Amino acid sequence: MYNKISKIISDKYNVAVRPSMQGEWHVTIEITENEGHNYINTIFIPELNRGQGIAKEIINLIEEETKNQNKQEIILDAFPYSDNQGNAIESIISLVNWYKSLGYSMDNNNDYEAFLEDADANKLYSYEEVPKGCLTMYKEV
Repeated sequence: MYNKISKIISDKYNVAVRPSMQGEWHVTIEITENEGHNYINTIFIPELNRGQGIAKEIINLIEEETKNQNKQEIILDAFPYSDNQGNAIESIISLVNWYKSLGYSMDNNNDYEAFLEDADANKLYSYEEVPKGCLTMYKEV
């Protein structure tokens, strides 16, 4: 799946695509293919390439390939890339809302809401500081 999607994105947007984070100057797509579902580990778009619809197209291509594989769903954790510096709560909320706009649902909405209630607007959160599973989202395809 990665090879097909990376070629489409590379050719259409004239960007370098890599299968793992190797710096912040190329598009990164990491997907784990499991029985019954696919898990999106990482979608990273460099600042220079944002706003062109690349991430949305990657999501659409993953959904299409997941259907072609006769799998039922896509799962992901909606946590923005932060280069180990953490993310403000607004960035996390923004990404969750973006995935919701694409039809993704929270796996455990109660934990997410509890996290938001307790969140400190002035703090940068690392992935490890977010309660496990509260940013897990899924979409049936």
